[in-house]
Amino acid sequence: MHDLLQLMYQDGHLSSTELAALKRTSRQLGENPVRILRSLNIATPQEIKELLQRYYGFSSATEQLIDELDDSLRAIIPADIALYYCVIPIAEEKNQVYLLIEDPTDKGTLNQLEFFLQKKMIPIIATVQQLSNGLCKLYGVEPGRLKLSGLLEASRGAVGIPTTALTKASANFVDDSQPLLDDEVFKKLKVKPKKPPKKAAPKEDPKKAQPAIVVDPEMAAAVNLLGLRLSLARNRAEAAEMATERLKPFGVSLAANPAGKLVISWGGQDVEVDLANHQANSDVPQSLRSLVKKIAQCPLE
Repeated sequence: MHDLLQLMYQDGHLSSTELAALKRTSRQLGENPVRILRSLNIATPQEIKELLQRYYGFSSATEQLIDELDDSLRAIIPADIALYYCVIPIAEEKNQVYLLIEDPTDKGTLNQLEFFLQKKMIPIIATVQQLSNGLCKLYGVEPGRLKLSGLLEASRGAVGIPTTALTKASANFVDDSQPLLDDEVFKKLKVKPKKPPKKAAPKEDPKKAQPAIVVDPEMAAAVNLLGLRLSLARNRAEAAEMATERLKPFGVSLAANPAGKLVISWGGQDVEVDLANHQANSDVPQSLRSLVKKIAQCPLE
């Protein structure tokens, strides 16, 4: 499955730090990378389907197909297997089963299904919502019985699996239940750079001469996505590197050091923030305060 991540990196969907972090997190959690992509909103279910279609040429399910699922299909794959692997059979022909699955490149799941059913699996892409609707309709179960959520989603009580099913505690979970900023904050942050005074006052506070960070919609979107992606970071240094890769086009860079300090640079200015007491530092630009808070939640080492 890492091939998909590599292709996304080559197309600019992922930064190099995010690529490495996604691969590492997938191994550590034993989780399907597609679910991690979806859990962190790095790619929506629809975007994941489009990427798989573009890169691998798989067919995809339509809403009409889900609506027309017939009860006779239950005989192709038993309920316990279909619910465990989150797959939906849609046809059987010459010892081949056509089935809906979120990640048709998941060879491990397909091989296990072929072993248990002694039939060849022909995968077709379906979004997580299509799988949820189809499994509930075909097998008559409640959404809470499904295993459609990734481990990261389960930590927030997302669709398809109750939070009590979260058993792996080794992962570092940043508070990512909400995006960093909302639309109203975006509007307030879209400020113009401060103009230098015509005559410098003799006792002027030098902090007032620092240029403001101009937040445009693209930067606001980049900052917002970082709130979820930082869940992948092993430590503050990696979180700062991940943030810098996304904010560098806007002239902003961040660097964390072992002493627990975060240096934010923009417009030729540097601000050093003590992450243990970052709320008290008024020099942090308003547009980055929530991001600093997220980095502070990451482990020091």
